[in-house]
Amino acid sequence: MNIPLLAAILALAISTAGAQSLERLSVSAGGALAKAAGEALAPLQARDIFREFQDECGIVDAKMLRLPDLTEAVEALEPCFQKISADYRVPISVRSGLVKTEADPTAGIILLLPDASLEQRALARSLGYSLSLRSGSLLGYQAQVLLRDDSALAASHLQQAIDRCVQPMVLRDIDSGADFVRYYGRCVVEEPGLKVKEIRPAQGQRLAVTVLSSADPDTVDALNGIVSVPGRAGEVRVLVVAYPETIYLP
Repeated sequence: MNIPLLAAILALAISTAGAQSLERLSVSAGGALAKAAGEALAPLQARDIFREFQDECGIVDAKMLRLPDLTEAVEALEPCFQKISADYRVPISVRSGLVKTEADPTAGIILLLPDASLEQRALARSLGYSLSLRSGSLLGYQAQVLLRDDSALAASHLQQAIDRCVQPMVLRDIDSGADFVRYYGRCVVEEPGLKVKEIRPAQGQRLAVTVLSSADPDTVDALNGIVSVPGRAGEVRVLVVAYPETIYLP
């Protein structure tokens, strides 16, 4: 018997079996690694959140017989975002606000997340993706996702004029833009630096006003935003949408 030849054959067989075993182990390990990586990255991948919560969020895709006003739209969306907030353990505030568009800012719906942590940025990305699937709008209004450190929710420069007119001991019922104009419109128009020519309730939006100003463009732009006034039931937030004097108020 050729013992050296037999030893060589046995060594080759053991080596081949070992290689095949290592290959299977490598493939198995690679599959496990890919699976683990996929599971780790899954929370960071943008997805349609509204479809995940169809029962609570089906309203975002509902066909409306009548377009709600902005306040009604915000109220109708609250159950959806309460569910998302509870599931993701991230409080999402739904409110009316000034939404940035490619053209001019417009009154719309703000989805505000509390900070800029990695998890909340991932949620904001998914919310943004969900909006993009719906042409960037919810219930007929342009919508925008913001993190607390964004600057798009700045207070309107009207706030200083309003603060000088507020009477701390007098609490009024402010339920509409018309109420706001009735109680604070004169203060706004009489503020010299703002050069406001006209202020009126915004059409189709309950707690919003439009302002016409002859001030420079930067000042007009700074008038856009939110003002807060004391009401009988607590703080009332009113959206201000400003236009230069060359524009006819809607």
